[in-house]
Amino acid sequence: ADFVLEVTGSGIGRSQMFNAPLEYQKSRMAREIDETVSRGIMPQELRAHIPTFDSPYATTLKTQLKQCFKRGFRGFLRRPGFFRSQVTRSLFMAFVVGTLYYQIDNSQEGARLRVSAFFFSLILAAVGSINVLPFIIEDRAVYCRERSSHTYRSVAYLASLVLTGLPFEAF
Repeated sequence: ADFVLEVTGSGIGRSQMFNAPLEYQKSRMAREIDETVSRGIMPQELRAHIPTFDSPYATTLKTQLKQCFKRGFRGFLRRPGFFRSQVTRSLFMAFVVGTLYYQIDNSQEGARLRVSAFFFSLILAAVGSINVLPFIIEDRAVYCRERSSHTYRSVAYLASLVLTGLPFEAF
């Protein structure tokens, strides 16, 4: 305990207070560290070869799209119940729309029926895409983490999300 009191400058055994920061600044170690820091950590011959990057992303948009598409299709296949329900819904609705608008003639009435079939198909696609919302909410945390770490652009994620669901919505 006496040693601690002496080192901290409590007056025991020393007539003068010990000033640790001043003693460090006077030391040879402090001078060597200052010289090293002023020279820089990296040797001069390596400083000329420091790479620079034009983008905060490590890969191109093409690579990001490719990886997001792979991930999107795997996501559909890893949810077999959802996959089966989407395929079943698509096949059933294709059968219903096909039988409703089968053999439409080329009259004015036939043109009107074709337009209504088109809008009916769009409505079915919009209603069918509501089933995907729980999975988008589930993937939100992963998306936010990967977006903030610049793993991929938002455009790549959005394009893959839309285009991987398109085969189910197109039929």
